[in-house]
Amino acid sequence: MRNTLALSIFAAAAGTAAAQSLFSNAGPNPGTPALAASTSSLSGVAAPQGTAWSELQAGPAGDCNAAAGFSAHAAGEEGLYRLADDFEVPADSLWQIDTLRVYAFVPGHAGGSPFSAISVRIWLGKPGTPDAVVIAGDAEANVLASASLTGIYRIFNTLRAPLPPSPDASRAIWSVDASIGDTVLGPGRYWIDWQITCVNPHAPAFTPSATLASSRSTLGANALQFRFDAGPSVGQWVPIVDSGKPALTPDAAQDLPFMLFGVAIPNCNPDFNQDGNADQDDVGYLTNVIAGGENPAGRDPDFNRDGNVDQDDVLALVDVIAGGRCP
Repeated sequence: MRNTLALSIFAAAAGTAAAQSLFSNAGPNPGTPALAASTSSLSGVAAPQGTAWSELQAGPAGDCNAAAGFSAHAAGEEGLYRLADDFEVPADSLWQIDTLRVYAFVPGHAGGSPFSAISVRIWLGKPGTPDAVVIAGDAEANVLASASLTGIYRIFNTLRAPLPPSPDASRAIWSVDASIGDTVLGPGRYWIDWQITCVNPHAPAFTPSATLASSRSTLGANALQFRFDAGPSVGQWVPIVDSGKPALTPDAAQDLPFMLFGVAIPNCNPDFNQDGNADQDDVGYLTNVIAGGENPAGRDPDFNRDGNVDQDDVLALVDVIAGGRCP
């Protein structure tokens, strides 16, 4: 996996486009977080007027999740909790990302924003694996842009035994926006990780798991947490799971709700055959594909994106290879 095009090719075009919601991890659409917000609890209790509940869900077997959220904070002497999850930039697109939005709550907090900082990193490769490298951000810089109440309260499952609790408004979920500076990513899979610092440096911040109605998990859930108590003194990345309830309930892997904002830029990578070079071989490759030949690189032959696959696509590719602008 690689960033297939240089930022300079697209700087002018991207600068004129309005930022948009590009991705919502496990969400129902790119503009909605995966929090299963509902104005009524599963037990039938209405949320306070103008707000909603985000309730821990039960699976088809009757068991339910038990963890309201997972530690994402720099607190106490260790300060080593971080959270991570993955996302994918689709083929034939570039994402110029300027904002990461995560979700967090501080139990019992009332008043203004409880958060003072967030740090963010983007990785090629899964954090904690030998080949993983950080390609943007760092673990120290504070990139907090804003924090706002979502009007959603995190609550435990109100139906499943033992001791199903009544819903309450003690875990107000905030959206926390981090400015990550027009990072441009080509097609492929990436990981993003973050850590939140509270105004009270000893206060905890928890991120709720991605929540879908009637499901304890999401398809392919694979979120990670860096924990100082999970291994050697330097800590390690471990899978995030919800142990559930009642007793003996199987663990359920979890995803984390986050959103990415920026600009989606058509990817006109002139290395059409993906051999590492932009040259005449790419022109021959595209010409062959248009004529009905094989396309092992899986590229869209409508290179100029005019709705037709024809000689104009070859001419557009030749122009880009020669240093022209993307069509």
